[in-house]
Amino acid sequence: MGVLTMRRILFFMLVGLLTVSAYAADMGIVRGQFKYPGKKVPSDLEVCAREIHTDKIYCTKAFTKEKAGALGYAGKIPVGNYMVLARSAQPNTRAGYFTTQVHCEGADCKSHQRIVVHLLAGQDLPGIDPDDWTFKEAEPGTDVILNEFKVGDYRFRSRCDQSFYLGYTALYKEKEEIFRRDQCGQVLSFAKNEAEQDEKSFHMPVIKDITGTGVNSLAIQFYSGGAHCCYSHTVLSLFNPIQTILKTHDYGEGNPLENPGEVWESNAAIQFIDLQKKGIYNIMGRDETFDYWEGPYSVTMEVRPKVIFEFQNGRYVLSLDLMKKDAPTTDAFNEKVNKVSEKLGNVPEMVDFQDKRWSEGGVPPELWGTMLQYIYTGHADLAWKFYDRVWGDNRAGKKEFLEAFKKQLEKSPYWPAVKTMTSEKHDEKPEAK
Repeated sequence: MGVLTMRRILFFMLVGLLTVSAYAADMGIVRGQFKYPGKKVPSDLEVCAREIHTDKIYCTKAFTKEKAGALGYAGKIPVGNYMVLARSAQPNTRAGYFTTQVHCEGADCKSHQRIVVHLLAGQDLPGIDPDDWTFKEAEPGTDVILNEFKVGDYRFRSRCDQSFYLGYTALYKEKEEIFRRDQCGQVLSFAKNEAEQDEKSFHMPVIKDITGTGVNSLAIQFYSGGAHCCYSHTVLSLFNPIQTILKTHDYGEGNPLENPGEVWESNAAIQFIDLQKKGIYNIMGRDETFDYWEGPYSVTMEVRPKVIFEFQNGRYVLSLDLMKKDAPTTDAFNEKVNKVSEKLGNVPEMVDFQDKRWSEGGVPPELWGTMLQYIYTGHADLAWKFYDRVWGDNRAGKKEFLEAFKKQLEKSPYWPAVKTMTSEKHDEKPEAK
């Protein structure tokens, strides 16, 4: 008995033929059509979907006749990541694959990379056409991921070669393309109090009203690839017509001060969090103005101050009220002063990154990181007291370092708003000792 026959028997015992019937839990449907290139269609021709992680294969030989001699198929299979092909066991026959050559656009027409279909639970995914008959089995695999699903009156589609972060993300209403970005995109799910990107989850992304306006929103996260860069997000309000309520900026797009108060991000992806547990999501991010400042990226990224945004008048704006925190107790303040004071002048690994006017022994990023935390929570007065006590009066470069710090702070797109925050409403403030 041949290997192919044995495989079929095993598959039929496990899951049966790939057919369309009532949905079972964690199942979806793939469907498509193709034209066999030979004069005669082999009697054993079948369409198979192979799950790339488990190597399980689900096949069907049930075809329908479509226009212009094409054969159509449809099959219900478990959720997963699949490569789809049409094949025959007869000698001298070729296999047809679902590749970038099928439905190709632009540069895609020059390649024959196989597409991995990401099938979600309850999804009916058309257009999975195994109609590239020039693909050679010996060629290496690929990581082109196809995501497609319906959301209300719209259809979301993303195709992404994650090896090079190439692809596109689009939203359609019927056949009209109403949103497109030529970059890989991943839909965030709002199933819990925090939006998640779970590439291993095969359930439909949860898309809901996150703004309290009664209109569902679709949040898409993009990643360009590259060292330390770049995440960005777009949030579409699924109104008719579609409204863009968030399009984040990355630090490579220009001068942040040209868009003060907007949501900026780079390496650190923002988070959507229901902070007040009211079903209305805020955005939480980090100010990256001090990345690479007086230190290597791996260290300076750890002291980014937090920024929080809320939805107002159709867009996300910086929320100073949500960023404010109570002042630390006197004991906590003094403990932090002592901790950072012990490190000042005792971090030689930082010396080569810092200005020689103040770098003797090295300045720990925790110094300006703590100052930023006080400033961004409404306690600028404590930031200056903290700096004064940690640096002391005898260490060189005190005035120069503080001037450099303030100059860098003024580059932040959030500084025009943050500098208006005060700690006057707090009764208890640590005293400088």
